[in-house]
Formats: sequence, structure tokens, C-alpha cells
Amino acid sequence: MPRRSVWPRWFVSASCLLIVGIVVPPGSAAAEPTTGGITLKVVSARTVGAAPQIQQGDPVTDYRWMITADDTGDPHDALSHCLPARAGVASAPDFADHCRWPSIRNTPGAVPVVAQGDRATLASGTPLDGLPAGRYLISVTADGYKIDGEHFTVTPGRTTAVTVGMQPYPLPLGTVRLRIFEDSVPVDGTYEVGAERGLAGFTAHLADVMGEVTVDYYGNPLCTEYEHTAPDARHPAGQVVFDDGSPVIAEESTGCRSDANGDIVIPNLGPNRYAASVVAPSGQSWVQTTTLEGGHDWDVWVQENDTGYDTEQSLGGEPVPYVDFGFVSPKALTGTATGAITGTVVQVYTYIGGQGGVTVPETGVAGGKIAGPVSRPWVALSDLGDGDQMIYLDRGAADGSFRIPHVPDGDYQLTLWDGPQEMLLDSFNVTVSGGKTVDVGTKPLAGWFTEITGTVFVDTNGNGRQDPGEKGVPRFPVVVKERDNSLMDQGTNSVVTDSNGRYAIKEVYPLSKWLVLEAFHTRYRTTGITYQAPNDPTPTTLLGAAVDVDVLPIIGLAGRVDWGVQPYRGTENGGIAGTVTYDTTRNELDPAYAVTEPYQPGIPGLGVHLYAVVRDENGDPVRDEDGALKKGPELNDAYTSETWQPGRGCTARMFDGRPLTDQLALPDFGTDANQMCVEAPMMGFQAAPTDNDPANFGQTVNGNYAFADSRLNLIPPGDPANPGPDHDLPLYAPLPDGQTQPLVPDDYLVSVELGENPVGGGSMYLPTREEDVNVFDGDGYLPQENFPPSPDQATEQPAPPDPQPDPGEPPSQGNGINSSCAGALHEVHVTDPAFLDGGGSPFEGQRRPLCDTKLVEVRAGQTSAPNFNLFTPVPLPTHFWGLVINDLGLSHDRRSVNYGEAEGIPNLPVGLYDWAGRLVDTVDTDFNGMYEAIEPSTSTYNCPLPAGPCPNMYRFVGNDPGQPGHLNGNYNPRYRTIGTNFQAWPGLYTVTDTAPTAVAAVGISPGSGQLGAVQCDPAGDDPQLFAVSRPFLRSTDTDRRVTITGIGFGVRGPGSAVRFTSAGTSPTVTVNSWSDRKIEVTVTGGSVGPAEVSVTAANGRETVNGLTFQILGATTGSGIGGANNPRLFQVKPPAFAVRTGETTYSSVQAALEAAATIGGIGVVAVWPNTPGPDNPAGAYLENVIVHSSARLQGVGPGGRYADGTVVAGSILDGRAFGIDSPAGTAWLNLVASLPHAGPAAVPDGAVVTVLARPGQFSSGNAVTIDGFRITGGNQSDFPGNVNQWTGGVSTPYGAPGAVVTQGGGIYLHGAARYTRITDNVIVANSGSYGGAIRIGTPYLNTSNDHVTVSRNQIRDNGGTNLAGGIGIFAGSNAYSVDHNAICGNFSAEYGGGVSHYGLSYNGRIANNRIWLNQSYDEGGGVMVAGELPSDPTKLSPGTGAVQIDANLVEANLANDDGGGVRLLQAGNVPISVTNNMLVDNISTHEGGGIALDDAPDVRFVNNTVAGNITTATAATSNGRAAPAGLSTTANSTQLQATLPADSPNFSKPKLFNNVFWDNRAGEWTGEYVKGIGAGGAPAGDTVRHWDMGSADGVGPLTPTNSVLQDTTGTALAGTNRVGVDPRFRRPFPVSVQILTSRTFPSFRQAVIVLQEVPLTEMGDWHLADATSSARALGVLSRTYGTFTVTAPTVDIDGQARSTTRPDAGADELS
Repeated sequence: MPRRSVWPRWFVSASCLLIVGIVVPPGSAAAEPTTGGITLKVVSARTVGAAPQIQQGDPVTDYRWMITADDTGDPHDALSHCLPARAGVASAPDFADHCRWPSIRNTPGAVPVVAQGDRATLASGTPLDGLPAGRYLISVTADGYKIDGEHFTVTPGRTTAVTVGMQPYPLPLGTVRLRIFEDSVPVDGTYEVGAERGLAGFTAHLADVMGEVTVDYYGNPLCTEYEHTAPDARHPAGQVVFDDGSPVIAEESTGCRSDANGDIVIPNLGPNRYAASVVAPSGQSWVQTTTLEGGHDWDVWVQENDTGYDTEQSLGGEPVPYVDFGFVSPKALTGTATGAITGTVVQVYTYIGGQGGVTVPETGVAGGKIAGPVSRPWVALSDLGDGDQMIYLDRGAADGSFRIPHVPDGDYQLTLWDGPQEMLLDSFNVTVSGGKTVDVGTKPLAGWFTEITGTVFVDTNGNGRQDPGEKGVPRFPVVVKERDNSLMDQGTNSVVTDSNGRYAIKEVYPLSKWLVLEAFHTRYRTTGITYQAPNDPTPTTLLGAAVDVDVLPIIGLAGRVDWGVQPYRGTENGGIAGTVTYDTTRNELDPAYAVTEPYQPGIPGLGVHLYAVVRDENGDPVRDEDGALKKGPELNDAYTSETWQPGRGCTARMFDGRPLTDQLALPDFGTDANQMCVEAPMMGFQAAPTDNDPANFGQTVNGNYAFADSRLNLIPPGDPANPGPDHDLPLYAPLPDGQTQPLVPDDYLVSVELGENPVGGGSMYLPTREEDVNVFDGDGYLPQENFPPSPDQATEQPAPPDPQPDPGEPPSQGNGINSSCAGALHEVHVTDPAFLDGGGSPFEGQRRPLCDTKLVEVRAGQTSAPNFNLFTPVPLPTHFWGLVINDLGLSHDRRSVNYGEAEGIPNLPVGLYDWAGRLVDTVDTDFNGMYEAIEPSTSTYNCPLPAGPCPNMYRFVGNDPGQPGHLNGNYNPRYRTIGTNFQAWPGLYTVTDTAPTAVAAVGISPGSGQLGAVQCDPAGDDPQLFAVSRPFLRSTDTDRRVTITGIGFGVRGPGSAVRFTSAGTSPTVTVNSWSDRKIEVTVTGGSVGPAEVSVTAANGRETVNGLTFQILGATTGSGIGGANNPRLFQVKPPAFAVRTGETTYSSVQAALEAAATIGGIGVVAVWPNTPGPDNPAGAYLENVIVHSSARLQGVGPGGRYADGTVVAGSILDGRAFGIDSPAGTAWLNLVASLPHAGPAAVPDGAVVTVLARPGQFSSGNAVTIDGFRITGGNQSDFPGNVNQWTGGVSTPYGAPGAVVTQGGGIYLHGAARYTRITDNVIVANSGSYGGAIRIGTPYLNTSNDHVTVSRNQIRDNGGTNLAGGIGIFAGSNAYSVDHNAICGNFSAEYGGGVSHYGLSYNGRIANNRIWLNQSYDEGGGVMVAGELPSDPTKLSPGTGAVQIDANLVEANLANDDGGGVRLLQAGNVPISVTNNMLVDNISTHEGGGIALDDAPDVRFVNNTVAGNITTATAATSNGRAAPAGLSTTANSTQLQATLPADSPNFSKPKLFNNVFWDNRAGEWTGEYVKGIGAGGAPAGDTVRHWDMGSADGVGPLTPTNSVLQDTTGTALAGTNRVGVDPRFRRPFPVSVQILTSRTFPSFRQAVIVLQEVPLTEMGDWHLADATSSARALGVLSRTYGTFTVTAPTVDIDGQARSTTRPDAGADELS
């Protein structure tokens, strides 16, 4: 219901002028023009089929258009305009009123209309002039086309040509796919792909914003199966057969039920946001564990042609559904075990992370306040020692307490959640030992929603507070609305009070954006409100008659708003209060009966007038000549329909009620300051009206108007109440001295102005008439399997069933008063063909009154609430507001409104795309990661849905690289690219979000509050090769000079060298000149073949990435194409490199295709590309496919000097890839044409993809990739366009396609044996299974054996599943990852730097620098793990033997186990860990240096493990300290069963010759990590050292011949030296900063704290001198039972070790 109180008219008028004023400023006397014009060309955006069907670019000749101002904010507004002065900027106290950031500014949501018309008023040859300079959106509708538009900017004095491309019919329908699975391995609300079984027989339901969706687009029950034609080449499953416009039913649907795999497929759906829910089979007991954002349903945004498949995850190369529903079934735990687990589950309100407050054992909630128990929580227990299987599920008591009996000793995961799923599920680890009872204490759950409670009561004394004896009002409606006056369409939006007048809206959608709480009843007036948040020490009471108030809903918080009301008595009434509303769906045949749908927005800024009714002598209303009821005197000033305004005078508070002071984002607090309230989670719940006058509060909401009184006399002469001296003041005479009278019960005329278009004139809005029914209008759709369409279906699409317009009944607006239309008469004449085809209007030819004026009856004892329904021929656009967040990180910047929340990402491009992958718009995020966009909405009103319309759907792509010709310069490769669909309704203010999680590691400097990129650049005195002047020499080349350009070569000295190292005879290298940046050499002689180029500076340092230089034979004539004389294919070579008659190539793929066509071995030499405005680095914007014996050779990665000078290199940049762009289509077509090993579907988006036929490659002819900068590979994350029947994939252009988007730098699909990836800089790529390099596919042996990854810089890449930098998957036998610099990579799961996942025998990870990598889960530096078995009762296949040798693994961070190295489910195979420096790594759980689990045969010899930290802050941690150097744990039941009977029951490594020192084990107190010497720790906080052991009590470990600082968890051995400093040359201090997530307190982000310096300056962990305690401590070998382990004979530097008593640790003193 609309607002019913009178707001000060000056404010409303000012707001209206503000909106319109940005479009039409006052005239200026300046000579310079202030306006410009546009012309318009409307064309088809795509080709439907062969001519004569519609072709791309065909003109659209008949259309209508609307221009609206693009009044979105400025994301780049200055800090000084948008932050308070205490943030260190020169700003005004009222900065929030003037800031233009989308995150701060006042955004009412309505879009200003500027001009409207049709082809006759705007076309290519018909300009529209007079548009003020600025930004605009034009929306266009045309028969046969989907609504579309274009953004444009008007320049004064110029005419801008605007072209709008429109998508022609037909459009493809979409598909929803659901997977129902048993979430029991473990119970965690997450689908473990391949490990958790599907559940059959569950029934799916869909709903839209107004109710359950029961039919598909064709009006048949959901999941109806239709007949198909015979398959053909373009339609593998055939096409749906239609008869007389309707699909022929093959099988009636009895419901949408899950199959044996747990899958539900719901095809033939129009675009919409659907809420999916599932119901268990009758008679079965299942409990749901998964949720999207709280509640049991899951929102699914379906865009045209959506497949329903996940574009990121796969299982063995096969796609999986996008939406997962997890369930578990109650299970008792029986037996004789005496152990038990007890505890209590409570709800917690969380405020600002790090603010202190309630500290709950093991969880450490900072800034929390316990709200009370969670009644009857679900409690599940999973056995971590038995495949993570659930062993117990039951409910707790009403007081939140629970007790699990009969728990055997062991490690478990305890999972807690509430039945309605209004709180976040939480899990943590529990260890039971000695048969004892473990009390986990009070465990808090944070809420998903905001809960608003209160009482509506009869306020007898009118003081706005409920006093004793004042009774509640039952069945009083309370609703939640958007600022645009539509009903909030998510969460719970309406309730009625109970018998005591109490209400509880438990699921208010927590946008952190203002919503409007409304309590309106026509028979009551408001006296005041009293509101209070749980952390507010005192309630606030405001008096006034308003029925609306702004509320700020924050996730997990709550607030109370009480409403005092009084019933109207006698002749008292509430006057007239209604809404001017936008009539989106015009379904009523009689507009007088129009009902305001929940999704209709209010229209601000229109004048509404109140008149007396002119009556004749009989008392009947008189009509004017135009048939309208004649208006009498205007009784009051015109009321301008309201514009929503935000609350003012808020105070943000801490958990205990104290004002929040240590933030730098919010304006001054309190009603005295009266500053605009900033929408921010740290504000907490707020109730804050626009006018917070304690004696007369008021709130504006878009479109509302009200008349409560008259400025003219309404009391007839002679009436004792007449105010005249003798009660003789004439009727309608002005009242004296500005007095007013309440409206008396009578009839009145209320009229609304329609507004005038500021440019071009004409009515801005039209009143809904009888001929304006639009429910027959809509886009044309076909089933997905009918694409590409036949000519007949392309011309005329089958329509959905005809809607049934509502004959209507008088709308009482809830008060029993019907207001009839009283405007001018018009003759009804329907011209809309769709309406005519549907039967037309029953009033055709009749003269009917317009509804821009209404006859309104005011009755005693209530309020009259007439609404005005207006529309525009072209629908109003949607105003989107959104945020882009890193869901895997938290904001540490106190200047951010997101402090303590998911990190908002600033200055990031957000691309908006249509269903065909066409770029529609690009906007940027502001300082806080928020953006705005205005886009065309929908003109499809005929969908068979409860709501009626199918909204438009846009694909929002966060961190969008852009498209060729429109690349985004602010694309940030440190974050992944991710897309999500959102709906567009006419005129609505719609909130969106995308979450492009980080793909690169971050750190923080000591004392800083701002995260930044970690330092991965080599030091200035490290030699770096940028490029060579040529990457090859022919045997016939006479000029054999080669110039090496780079930096850090230094001054040539005795140790300086340039080497060209060949497998045969190395050539002679003569140095001609040498400088710090350039070396010229002459190369002569040597064997034909590749030679490795390296540069050693005088300081002894050597290039990481050199170059493989190709020494060629003649390159022409017979006998070429072999390994020693390959063919040459050049891409954009300089003239000097080209021989007469040689063919060159303009693209890398063209050269690769030529090489593949000719056959044999070819060198594809890629020279730098030509720079351009959109490509300043001269990159090749290609995603290439290598499928022959090609040596893909660059000149080097290029580089940039500190002064900005660029050295051109060979750059492959994949950021321009789009699955539905022409380049993407060509890529898909090429893939489809190539026979290849491995899965049939090839994931797309990698910069370089290697495909191979089985047996194609061997050691002599394999692919090599060398000398490039490989960047920009990203997960474009488009739906994939999978046919819902066959799984076949095609783009809208008909090309075969891929199912899963991989992205990333280099991807080896299958059988890519012996591939060599060398001497590259692989940077800033994001991939689904590894960001830089992915070898194979998880859960599938793809036979990519003997792959070498060597001498690369692999930095700042990220992966979302299983791997960050490098992902090595099953079947990658004998791989070698060696001599690489691996830095700054990030994994959202396992293995930030390197991840070996699955069974691959004899892998080798050696001689790498692995530093500053991070994982959101386990293995910050290196992860070696076996795959999860599909049956949790079975043993993992394991990893195969792996050698980890001579690596520097430094300053990596894991948000779980294994900061440096993690071994998990390796199995009983030898894992050799030797000569490594595992230093300064951080684990938030166990094993800062290395963590072992199900790895019983680890040989851990001659390693230096020092400076590592554990923090006990992981979600799985119990908060207690865990081993910081090396940790181990009990073996799983499955592994133990395979080991000899006398085997240890834990992973017991063979430990000797190691150095363990300064490994610090922290304990989480709830506010800080104690025991690690962290900055900010209180005085007296002593450091706890714990070198090795187990947190779960197994052991002991038996190190020998080692330096130890602490012996906890070990068996004493006389060969160890304990407590004696090993004396490293230069230890490098690191620490960690922990920030608790406010919304999910169990997640605490750990960020490494360190000085940003190059690697060579990050300490030196070599032994200082012979006084080291490690000196001569080692032995040559040790025997374990019958097996002898031999120590390495060289150290980490390749230096020979002593042959008698070697030193302990990785370094051997000379």
C-alpha cells in the first residue's frame, strides 16, 4: 500500500526539479550551444538463417523509442567528495549528500523520461534536436524483435548517429537443471562433485514473484515431453513437432522428478528469475542442507538459451547441473562407545569484525551479541577418519542444546544448522579421546536475513510508545517495499499481526540498501513509531502520521519497529492517499478496475490535484463538453507525487551500544548532525525516516501522494462548524490566515498530470485505457532443440496459450471504496494486432472516460486510497544497482563501507550482455566496489506465469575483459571474470551482485590497513630476459648477431656469461657488447636444434626464464620437417627475417594451421604484434589451438622499464575471447573439426590449448611452447548453450561448442605427451582448474605423461577448483615441474602454487622458487593429493610416487592445512621430500611448513623448516594451537586397512637430517592470535614454538640427526640437537593479520604481513657459518626396518655434500 501522510511540498518539488533538471537546464545566454541532437538507425543484431530470412544488419523500419536520462552516479568521483574528513581528505560534513559514487549517493531509482516517439519523429534522416549535453539511454521496441537499446552521449552543437541492434525472433527458450544429492561426505552444504551420490524421486517446483509456476512456455505441465522429428546433422535429437501452433505431446508430465543420478531437467522456460525448490518422496525423511541465500528455495536466473549446466565444474570432463540441492536423512549412532559430544546452538547478531564482544569458545565471534537459542537445531556428525561419512543426524532440543552419545574416539566434523535455513550452516572439527564427553560449549549461527519484529497497538495516549494496557491490533498488514514502491520481491515481504498485534518478518532480504517498511490500514491513523536495534541501548520514538519508514536491512541482524495507531472516530477520516503507479501489465479489460501488481513502481514528480465536484440542482455531478466530470474549485495546492529519499541522522553502533568510532567511511552520527545515512553493513539495522522530526516524522516513497485537508471551506454556511463569524463563510471560500480544514466525508475529484516530455513535447505518460491491454504481446520463442530454426518457424513462432484478460471488479484498495474514472470521454479503438487476435476489447466503439481523473469518495472512519495507472508505449528501463565483491576475501580498509565484509573491488569493469553474448553496456565500480546501470526492460507480457511478464535478462560479467574493439583498460587480472544473470522489470530499482574472486595472492605491509599485490618482481640486480632480436638462425644466415634485451645484466665481470646450451654440440657465443639492458652476441656453429639461452650476471645470478633459441637447417628444400631440420612458419616477422618467396602469417592460429596442414615438425616463430590504441603492448589477442608437432616459439615475454619504455615481446593475450563472438565461434568450429584424445567436450577460454590424437606425440615430435608472455586467459563464464536433450553444444551461430569454461593460460587436454612449456612468463590468468597451466582433467586419466614445465615465471594466476597456478591431474605420469619462479598465485580450493591432484606416477617438483602463493583451502605452496573416491567407504586411488626436491617454498599461506606443502590421501607410495627450504609459511590450521594426511611413506630428509606459523583460525580449527613446522594426523580407516598389521596408525614420516627452527603455533582467542609474536598482541604474550607433531594426539614422531627447537610430539633421540640456534644468514620476519567475517564468523581471513621486497631480499636461509648447530649433524642414510633411505648427495644449490657427516637442513656449508 502506498504512503498515506503529507510530506512538505517544497521538498517534493525540489526533488522533482533535481531529477528533471539534469536533463533540461535553464536557458543560457552564452553563445556556445548547450544542446545537441541524434539520428537513429535500427537494425537486426543477428542473422536468423539463410536469406530471405533476417540477416544481421537488416534495417528495422517500424519501431517506437524512448529516451531516458542516464542519471547513474560517477564511480570515479573524488575521494574528497565521498569520505569524511577523518579519512584524511578535505571534505565537507555533508559529503554524503554530494558524493556521486553509486555506493554513497542518494538513488531514488526512478529514471527520468526525456523524449518519446516513433520512426516518424526519429530516424536516420530525421534528427531529434534539443537534447542537453549528457548521457542517455534509448529503448526501442519493434514487432518481431526483442526490446533493445543503446547508450549514447550528446555533445553540444553536434548530431550523434545512434545505431540500435535488435535481436530478431525467434528466441530460444531456456532450461533449469537441478541436481539432488546426499550431502553426507561430509555434511557441509556443499556438493562434492563425484563423491556424493544423487537422490532419485525428488520433485521440483518453480515459482516466480507472484506464485508457483506450473506450466512451461506452451502452457503444458512442467516437464512435459514432446514429439521430435528424426535427428539430422544440425539437430541431433530432432526438432519438437508442432501442430497448429502447439507442440505435440509425446508423454504427459506427472511432475519433474530426479532420475537415478539425482538430476532434474525442466526445459522450455521463458526468461525469468525462478525460485526452485524440491520435495522429498512421500514417506521418506530428508533434511535439506544447501541454500543459496537462506531458505529452502534456490533462485535460478534463466536467460534465453541457458542450459542449466555449471560452466565451471565438471566431473571427468562431463558437465554437472548448476543448482545443487543437498539432503541428509536422520541417522542414530549406536554401539558401546562411551564418548559423547554436547553443546548448545544459539543465534548471534554480528556487528563489526574485530570490535570485541561475545567470545564464544572455539569460534571467537568478535563484535557479536547472542540473541538466544536456536530451537531444535539439526546436528550432524561426520567421521573424518572414515571417508568423511556422516554417522549421525538428529535434532537438538528447543533450548538449542544437543547431546550425541556412543561416539568412538576419533576426529569428527560437527555440522549445525536450523530447520528453516534462516541461518548459515556451520561446521567445525571435534576430537573425542579416552571415551570422554566433549562439551563444545555455545556455538553461534549467524542469520541469512534481517528480522524485523514489532507490535501494532492502539496508542490511547498518542505518545508513540506502547504503554501498559494499550492493546495490540490484530490482522494489521505490514509489508516491505522497495524505494520505487514495488513490493520487495525476495525474502518475506508481507505479514499480518497476530491476535496480540505482534508481527515478525523473519526473512527480510538483507540488501544493505534502504527498504521501506509500511504499516497501513484504512481504518487507522498512525500516531508514531518506536524503533530499536538489539545493540541500541535506548528506543527512539517519533510522533507523526506517516505509514512508511526507511529501514536498512543488514544480513544477520534484527530490529524492532512498533507502530502506534488510533482508529478513526465519528467523522474523522484519513483523507485521500494513493499512488501514481506505472502500469506494467495491463490485464484488465476495464481500466477502472485496474489492480496495482506488486511489481509496479511508483512514478515520482507528477502533479496531483484535488477538486470539489460540481453538481447540478439534483446533486448529480456535472460533465464538461469533453465528457469529463466538471471540476470545482481546487481545494489545496497540487501535490507532486513523491520521490523517495534516504533516512538521516543515523548512528552506527558496536555490539554493546557504543557509537562506532574507528571507521573512516561514515558521516557524523546523530539527529543533531542530521547527515544523510550511508548504506553500509557497519551501520547495523536502522529505522530512519527522511524527516526525523520527533514531533512529525515523514517518509517519501516514489509515486505516493496524499490529501488530508483543504485550504477552502468545506462546511456549508449555517453549520455550527462553519468557520465564518456567523457561520456564514461561503462554501469553497478561502480559509483565513493559511488555515486548513480536514477533508469532510464527501465526493472529490482527484486528477493527475501526465507530464510533458522535456524534449520534443507530448505527454510523458498515458492513462491506461480499454484499448491498452498488453497481455497478448510478447517475444517469439522456440525450443532450444529447434535451433537453428526452420524458415517457417523463423518467420512465425508458435505462441504460448492465449491469456485471459481480467474482466475485473471495482478495486477497493482494501477499504471498500471504489473510485470511478472521471476523465474526458474517448472512443475505444483497438489497433494492437495481438490484442485483436486475442478477441479485442468488449468496449470497442464505445465512449469511455479516461482514468487520469477519478471520482473519490471520502468516508468517515477510514482513508480512501485511489491509485492512478499510467504507462508509456515503450516500457521504462530498469535501474540496476550492484556490487562486485571478492567472496574469498574481506575488506581491511576502514575507509570502505564494506569493512569486515566481503571485499568490494574498486574500479572494475562490469559488462552487460544479452543472451547471444552481445555486449550491451559496460559500467565501472566505485571505490567500494559498487556500480549502477540503466538498461531496457521487457515488452514480453504474455508468458504463462503467475506474474504474467517474462522479464528481460542480462548477463552481468564482473571484471569483464571486454571484446575486440572494446577491451576494458581497467580489467584487473588479479581477479577472475564471472558472470551472473539478473532480471529487468520496467521502472524497478533492482539490486545485483557478482563475485569475481581473487586469482592472485595479496599481502599487507606492517601497520597498513590496505591489502595489496604481493611482490613477485625479481630484484633489480637479477638478470631478466625481455626479448631477443631474433628467435632463430638458419644455417644460411650470414649475419649471426643476436641482441638480448632485458634488465639486471649489470656490468660485465668475470662471472658474466651468455650461454646457448644445446642437447648436442652447443654453439660458440661471442659477446660483442654488454650493458645492464642489452647484450649483443654472435652465435656460430653448434648442432641444429633448440639451444637454451641463459644470462648469468657478474653477481652469480641467472635468468629464470631464458629462451629456447631455434638453430635451424636450410628450412627449404627436401628432407625438412624432421626434428633436426624443422620447417619455419613466421608470424608478422620483420623484413630482415623473411626470405624470398616465403609465406608469412598475420595470426598465430593461421601459422599453426599451416604447420599442421604441411605436417612434420614446424617452428612457428611469433614476432611482436603491431601495437594499437586498443592493444598498446602489441599482443596477439588470440586463443590458439596447437594440434600438430609445432614448436611455438616467441622472442621473449617483453617487458617495461621503470621509465615506461616498453620492450616488445611475443604476447598471447586471451582476454578478448568470448564464446559467442566471431572469434569464439571460429575457435569452437576448429575444435569440432579436430579428432582428439580425452573428453569429447574441450573446455574453452584457455590462451593456449593443446589437442592431440592418441599416440600422436613422442619425445621427438612433441609440442613446445617457449618465449611468450601468456596472459588474459579467463573464465568467460557464459552458459555454454547446451542442448537440453542431447547435451550437444552450439552457439547461437550454430557452431559446435564447449560445455565447461576453463580459461587459464595453457591447457593440455589429453594425450599431449612430452609437451614442453619453457621460458615463458605466464601471468594474470584465471581458470576453473588451474590458472596458469592445467594438465588434464580431474577424475579422468587423460594420458598427458612426460610433460615438462621448466624455467617459467608463473605469477599472479588463479584457479577456482583444485589448483591455483599449476594443476596436474590424473594420468600425468613422469611430469617435471622444475626451475620455475612460482609466485603470487591463488587457489579458491587446493594448491595455491602447484597442485598435483589424482594418480600420476613418478612426478617431480624440483628446483623451484615457490613463494607468496595462497589457497583458500589447503596447500598454500604445493598440494599433492589423491582424488576423492566416488564411494566414501573406499580408499582414494592416491597420488603415485612424487619427488619434491630442492625447492624454496617461502611465505605461502593456506586457509587450512599445509601452508607450504600439503600431502593428502597420497596412499602408501613413496613421497620424497628432500633439500627443501620450507620457510615463513602460514597455515590457519595445521602444518605451517608441511601437513601430512594418509601419507604413510614420506621420506623427509635434509629440509630446512623454519619461521612457519599456524594460527588456529580456520573454520575447521578448534581454536587451539597446532604443530607449526610439520603436522600429521591419524590414518583413515580405509588406508589403515591396507597397511601391514604393525603399521603406525598415523602418517609417520621418515625424518632425519632436518632443521626445524622458530616454528610458531598460535592459538585463537577470539580477538587475536596469541603465541606467534603478532603485532598488536598484548604485552606478555609469549611465543609458543611447536616444530612437529599432531593436534589429534597421535604419535610420536621420531626425528633423528636434526636440529629442533621444541620436542613436543616427538620421541627423544640423542642424535638431535635441541634448542641450539642453527644460525641462518638472514631470517626474514613475517606475521599474519586475522579479520573475522561479520556475516560468517567462523570464517577468519588470514593475510600475510610482510615488507614488500623482491624474493632475493626475502631473507637468506642458508647456514651462516660453521658455528651452526646443523653443521656435520647429518648421516648418509638411515634404515627403517628392512628399508634404507639414502640422504641426498647434493644440497639445494647443487653443491656436493660431505661424504661422511653432511650438514642437516637444505644447505651444505662449503
